[in-house]
Amino acid sequence: SFSVRETSVEDESLAVIFATSGTTGLPKAVPLTHGNLLDNALRMYDSLELLAEGDNLLNVLPNFHSFGYTAAGLMPLVRNLRQTLLASFLPPVEAMKTIRASGTNVILAVPAMLHFMIVAVDKGAPKPENLKMVVTGGDRLNVQLDAKAKAVLGAGVIEGYGLTECSPVVAVNHDYEKRRLGTVGPVMDGYEWKLLNDKNEDVTASGEGVLWVRGPSVASGYFRDPVMTADRFVDGWFNTGDYVRMEEGCVRILDRVTDIIIVGGFNVYPQEVEAILHTHPAVSQAVVVGMPHPVNGEVPKAFIQLREGMQVTSREIIDFCKKHLAHFKVPRSIEFMESFPLSSTGKVLRRMLKQPK
Repeated sequence: SFSVRETSVEDESLAVIFATSGTTGLPKAVPLTHGNLLDNALRMYDSLELLAEGDNLLNVLPNFHSFGYTAAGLMPLVRNLRQTLLASFLPPVEAMKTIRASGTNVILAVPAMLHFMIVAVDKGAPKPENLKMVVTGGDRLNVQLDAKAKAVLGAGVIEGYGLTECSPVVAVNHDYEKRRLGTVGPVMDGYEWKLLNDKNEDVTASGEGVLWVRGPSVASGYFRDPVMTADRFVDGWFNTGDYVRMEEGCVRILDRVTDIIIVGGFNVYPQEVEAILHTHPAVSQAVVVGMPHPVNGEVPKAFIQLREGMQVTSREIIDFCKKHLAHFKVPRSIEFMESFPLSSTGKVLRRMLKQPK
């Protein structure tokens, strides 16, 4: 038989374990409690001031992704909002038909989905009726998409920010009047935040540094990984690994301290791609970085130094990667190098590789 079980935001029992990445690029398991998830869902609802009874939210984001699990799935459940469940956003034209037919008026999406929606409507797909807002997360938003979304879809974009270790939402713009375009909004109520420099000195007063957060939605550490836990979690504070600037109380993401590449909301770990490239017989050294992309936010680019006397084309390298990597992890372009720019300690200067030539 089933027994009634009450859950509160103080409930510390394990609810789910999500996979993410540590600073090494290797997958890390993040255990989140019922309290973590419920607290985050409630705070997100309260932060999105335009949400109201009767709203119909699109639930198409994958549930193995913390944004999809908490924001698109759990939040409407705990606030008694309707959901439109869609198995896939592809093809976009069919997805737009479902959105219109179901009366969906709030869309939770990664920025790549927003681009697909705009293109689909431009090609004749039906517009959503009475769309109230589009909330994006999981990747940086190209601010130019906001004006296009408003013109084509009938609603602008509310941008937020989060990490799996935070259940996931940390900050979000509240509504159109209060939002600061280009930022991810203020840190949600209930979170403490501070900024540290690379020496772990508090530089909060300067308004710029690595963002650390603490609050009831933050995980207690990584599953069975005390070393990584000690590195990222300190006295309840979590190091987001993101370098930010505070602008009138809103968070602007300036750079990722880690080298993770985010392609359409999905993480690509350079070390994983580099490991595949290094198995190619012609490759001596490979470095993968993220390059800006108008649709996906970033895409991988590989810089390769060949073994002496070996020859290979860019197409051959890309085809090789396609055999061993998921499509979004495959480098979109290859650049062959005679040598790599190095720091005084012999480390490859990835940031220099990303600079336009």
